[in-house]
Amino acid sequence: MLVIDVQNAMFAKTNPKYEGESLLKNLQDVMNKTHPDNMPVFFIQHNDEEFISGTPLWEIHSLIVPHEGDIVIQKHTSDSFHKTELLEKLVSKQSQNLIVVGNQNEYYTDATILHAFSLGDHVTLIKDVHRTWNSNILAAQ
Repeated sequence: MLVIDVQNAMFAKTNPKYEGESLLKNLQDVMNKTHPDNMPVFFIQHNDEEFISGTPLWEIHSLIVPHEGDIVIQKHTSDSFHKTELLEKLVSKQSQNLIVVGNQNEYYTDATILHAFSLGDHVTLIKDVHRTWNSNILAAQ
């Protein structure tokens, strides 16, 4: 499972995302089902001028914290594979069927899913466990 950019900045009260609270609840439900099954979980954490490493906005949301054995991958672009160790870690876990959850459909989840497909992976995007904001590109609903 790839948990993409579930960081505090994505849930700021000053810029509320579409149904952000329900996303957190749905993520908790999925995580509670995933961890007992020992499914590998990869947390993808974005880094840029807004998501500065070590700051509160950069931190993974406290309701969706990594468990022991989960892998945290740092990225600097929309694509979670680009110049990261994600592919190497997926290969080491023999993962070819990816479940994707997280934030900003039109950028981070989209770029990552397209890259995974290009590698021949099977990808499942779970309904109601990914979100974004309304924009000219995509309606959040």
